[in-house]
Amino acid sequence: MLPTRPLLALITTLFVQALVSLTLAMPSVLAPAVAPSLGVGAERVGMFVGVAYLAAMLSGLHSGDWAARIGAVRLSQVALLCAAIGACTGALGIALAVLGAAVLIGTGYGLTNPSAASLLMRHAPVKRRGLFFSIKQGGVPIGVAIAGVLLPWGLATIGWQAAVLAIGGTCLLAAVLLTPLVR
Repeated sequence: MLPTRPLLALITTLFVQALVSLTLAMPSVLAPAVAPSLGVGAERVGMFVGVAYLAAMLSGLHSGDWAARIGAVRLSQVALLCAAIGACTGALGIALAVLGAAVLIGTGYGLTNPSAASLLMRHAPVKRRGLFFSIKQGGVPIGVAIAGVLLPWGLATIGWQAAVLAIGGTCLLAAVLLTPLVR
């Protein structure tokens, strides 16, 4: 039996959940400033969110099998890569690219819970699993809070596209940093 690493599994799953949630929250935070430059009303962010959650639902349906095939950490890397590519695609500022970004980011978001469940079921102490899962799920409000704090600042200092690319780059870096944990 392989040794468990509960704290590392918890930190990893919380980190992935927060980053992917941050990426999904970007459009909602930036919509009032960005939508006019795309030639749409800010209320259209609801379409982005709807498409993203549809993609999340569809990717989540199959990701349990994917976690078993490629491993939970590798699936977390895929989730982060989807979020990174989605963010970079959205930064193009073209309406069709933004729709593609919604699909990619939503797909990544849908992969996070099954991969985290696989990791935490293996590594979290049985008597503390509920606590571990709850802390991991805290990554959602953490990611949204970070989006609410950092994105307006990024919008004002470096512009929306650079801010979105920075988040995409952060997701890419996180995916690379997870590589030693794959085994």
